[in-house]
Amino acid sequence: MAATARQQMIAMYEKAAALRLEAAAEADAAGQPETAAAHRQHAATNARAAAEAQGATR
Repeated sequence: MAATARQQMIAMYEKAAALRLEAAAEADAAGQPETAAAHRQHAATNARAAAEAQGATR
């Protein structure tokens, strides 16, 4: 069964959040705390967007 556009959007936001968290860990390991913090903020924004798309907030 093909995923709906909404399911695809949710998956995209979730994947983006996971990638940002990975990037944050790499930035932490490289001694770049400001970059890591920015990646974590973007991850939170992506996670929030996924939750909103699922109807979990509002």
